[in-house]
Amino acid sequence: MKSSSVVEIAVKDTAQNVIYASGNGVVLEINEKEICIVTAGHVLDRVAEDKQVVVGFRDPENWTHDAEFEIVCDRYETVRDADLAFLFLTRADLEKEKLLQPQTVPVAEKQDYDGLKAGDTVRTIGWDEGQKVVYEGELQDNWIFVEDFSQYMMLAECVMRPGMSGCGLYNAQDQLIGIACGGNEAGLLVAVPLHVVQAGREEMD
Repeated sequence: MKSSSVVEIAVKDTAQNVIYASGNGVVLEINEKEICIVTAGHVLDRVAEDKQVVVGFRDPENWTHDAEFEIVCDRYETVRDADLAFLFLTRADLEKEKLLQPQTVPVAEKQDYDGLKAGDTVRTIGWDEGQKVVYEGELQDNWIFVEDFSQYMMLAECVMRPGMSGCGLYNAQDQLIGIACGGNEAGLLVAVPLHVVQAGREEMD
């Protein structure tokens, strides 16, 4: 089956079926050996010996269907200076579950990303309480220091509901420009910019 590039991530006690934390992620890369998923680092804060990281894949054509496949992820790494984490699943994991056609997220071209400016249309796309949602807003700043995260991030006026941490922030062409990490009741969100995501990924190699 084909699966969405948007995945659900949960930290759970699989034996007791208790979820301790949840968020979103996007499929960033697929190669012959593995699939790489990126999410907000704090989504994995509650991982412990009795808790596992579980990735849920859904059918992109059925936005309200329960996760078609859930796969336990044994390899994940956080980025030291950014609220980012990368999860790695092997192709064998996917084939074992007959999840043969995962989709990668479309990533903004360098010229489009470099040309981002305040007022540009942006979107968050993710799973929210079992349904895929798309919220539209506008970019406020593409490089601003955020004290709560102690890092430079993107600032956008766009909806991001609890449980959507780690979802993608996209431009008007639905190309990835960042990973959303937090939002407030005023409708503002912050995201790790794409170039920081790409630099963090390079450090994993």
